[in-house]
Amino acid sequence: MKFVLFFLAVFILVVGIGIVLIGNYDHTLRIGALGTYTDIGTTSDIDAYRAIEYAIQRLGTEEYAYELLRYDLTDYDDYGRLVRDLTKDKIDVIIGPCSSAGLVKVHDFLLKLDIPVFVVAASTDIMTANDDNLFRLNNSMYSQVEFMVNKIVENNGMSVTIYYDEANLAFSKVFGNQITTAIKNLNNSIDVTSVGVGELEKRSVKDTIEKNINEDTMVIILGPGKAGIVTAHIASISPSTVFYHSTWSNSELTIDYMKSISNNVYSLSLPEPKYEEAFNEFVDTMKTDYNVNYGAFPYFAYESLYFIDWVKSQGHNVTVEEIRTLISGGITYVGQFADYDIDSSGDSERQLKMMKVIGGRYQLIE
Repeated sequence: MKFVLFFLAVFILVVGIGIVLIGNYDHTLRIGALGTYTDIGTTSDIDAYRAIEYAIQRLGTEEYAYELLRYDLTDYDDYGRLVRDLTKDKIDVIIGPCSSAGLVKVHDFLLKLDIPVFVVAASTDIMTANDDNLFRLNNSMYSQVEFMVNKIVENNGMSVTIYYDEANLAFSKVFGNQITTAIKNLNNSIDVTSVGVGELEKRSVKDTIEKNINEDTMVIILGPGKAGIVTAHIASISPSTVFYHSTWSNSELTIDYMKSISNNVYSLSLPEPKYEEAFNEFVDTMKTDYNVNYGAFPYFAYESLYFIDWVKSQGHNVTVEEIRTLISGGITYVGQFADYDIDSSGDSERQLKMMKVIGGRYQLIE
C-alpha cells in the first residue's frame, strides 16, 4: 500500500511539473522582428525594433511573457534559410518587414510559414489575399493615393512633379504612377511629371532634380531623411513650391533636413486627431528613453504588438486561423493612436488626415 501511495505521489508530482512547464511554454509568445538593421543611411528599422521592445516592456506580465528575436534581412542571400531559421527558433508571430521594398523581397517565402506576419509600414498592393498569413495596420497604397490626390487637385496649381525612389520601385514608383493616373482622372489639364531619384551624392542625380523643379506642387515619395534632403534642395531654388509627402517620408529625420526652409510642407497623417496627445507622449518617450526618431516604422511596429496583445485579450490564440476567424466579418480595432477598420483580407484602413510641418514638427491641421 505504501508503495502504491509513493508511486501515486511521484506520478502527481511529475504531472504537476509537466503542467507548469507546458503552462510556461504556452504563455510565452516568441516574436520574430524582420528588418534591415545594418547601416543603410537610416535607423528606421532599428527604431521599429526598439518600439516593439518598448511595447513588450509595457505589456509583458508574469502570466504572459513575450520573447523577441531579431532577424536582419541583409544576413540572408537565401530567404529559404530565413524560413528555416524562423521555424527552427519556433517563432510564433512575425512583425516586419518594415518597408514595401523589404516585403516584396521576402513575400513568397513568408507565405510558406504557418504563423501570422504583421508587416509594419508596407503599403504595397501585393497584399490582397483573404486566406494568407499576412496582416497590416497601415493603409493600403490605394487609399493613400486617393486622399493625397484629392488634396493636391483641390488646393494647388496646374503642374505636379512626382519624385520616386529608384531604390524602392516596388512601392515608390508604383505609388507615383497611381498618383499620376488619379490626378489625370480628376483633372486631365494638370501637367504631371515623374522623376526617379537615385543616390543623392551623384551630381547627375542633383542635375535631374534641378531640371524638374516647378513652382506649383512637388510630391515626394522618398524614405526618411532622403525626402528631407530633396525637399530642402528644391526649396532653396524654389521657395514658393508646395510639397506633399507620403506617410513613408513622415519622420523626425525628414524634418531635421528641412529646418531652414519656409515652404508649405504637408504629409499624410499618422495619428488620428483624437489620439494626438497620446501619440505626442509616445514620440517624446521614445526619443528621450530610447533615442528613437519619430516615424511610420516605430508607429506601426508599436501598434502591431498592441494588436497582437488585443487578440489574446479576446480569448484567441495568436495563430493565422484564429486571427482569420476573428476578422472574418470585418472588425474595428481601437488602437493606441487610431481606430483601424480591418477587413477579412487582413488589410486595414484608418482615417487619414493632413499634417503640416509647423515649428519643426508635424501637426494635424484638419
